[in-house]
Amino acid sequence: MRFILTLFLSSNIFYHVQAELTNIEGYLIDLEKLEPPVVDVDKPSTFFRRLMPFSDSNVSNIIQGQDSTDQKQFPYQAALFLKRKNDKTHSSFCGGSLISRKVILTAAHCLEKIVEVAICLGCMNLKNDQEKGREMFVVGKSSMIIHKQWNSRTLKNDIALIILPREAPLTDVIKPLKLPAGAQSRELISPLWRFPSSVSGMNASGVSKKLKYISTLVMRQDDCKKIYLSKHKYNVETTQLCTDGSQGKSTCQGDSGGPLVIKSGNEYVQIGIVSFGTRDCERREPSVYTRVNYFLPWIQAKMSSVK
Repeated sequence: MRFILTLFLSSNIFYHVQAELTNIEGYLIDLEKLEPPVVDVDKPSTFFRRLMPFSDSNVSNIIQGQDSTDQKQFPYQAALFLKRKNDKTHSSFCGGSLISRKVILTAAHCLEKIVEVAICLGCMNLKNDQEKGREMFVVGKSSMIIHKQWNSRTLKNDIALIILPREAPLTDVIKPLKLPAGAQSRELISPLWRFPSSVSGMNASGVSKKLKYISTLVMRQDDCKKIYLSKHKYNVETTQLCTDGSQGKSTCQGDSGGPLVIKSGNEYVQIGIVSFGTRDCERREPSVYTRVNYFLPWIQAKMSSVK
């Protein structure tokens, strides 16, 4: 069976632009003030950076791939605009994936200290507020489910759900992403290393009119573990997986929470959630993801209570 792996990164959409306000279906977002969520991280902060916007010098040449020309190409991609207590605007950004008509899957660290999330579905170019088919949702803290064992010191169990206030419409540009199930789930427990893959996102040096994508590979778990143990004294566990950064192709600031997927036949299946990488995006080191199939029982238990 041939798999194609894709990581969808609505990464630095609003970070490298001049000050202005854009209206996404009536919701104002301050483009200049988007920044990383505040996260309490102890010793790991010496070695790791959250995959969020830092500075132009860090992210100038991460995504330089082909344009995505079809709004229907990534119908499960979610753009998350995050608001902290006492903030006037949604000043931080993460990615996520629509996994049912009422549930978004993302990273736990994206939602720490966040009190409100504005969610855009069906959005390929967020600067274009005339884009057809997009849907906007706004949720409060009570609609956010962070894994109880999420640990900001160790970066483990980096997974969360957002419950939408109403069902998302099923259209050509909005469709849920499948999760591993049954035999497929068991298959994904084995290594996926060296699978052909691609990574997508907005142009890191500014606002891209189209999503871009480049090729990357899933790493052998043992190889990733050795790199992080030897260079950073960090233990990559079986609840995580990695993609190869040796070719200078890596996730970067603003990519957090986005889906890592494989293509099996005509279906995309999510296997990872963007979690973290090394502080310098261009160090040619692996990016680390939350391994979705490990958390399937947790996801299913939480989704079973969604009405």
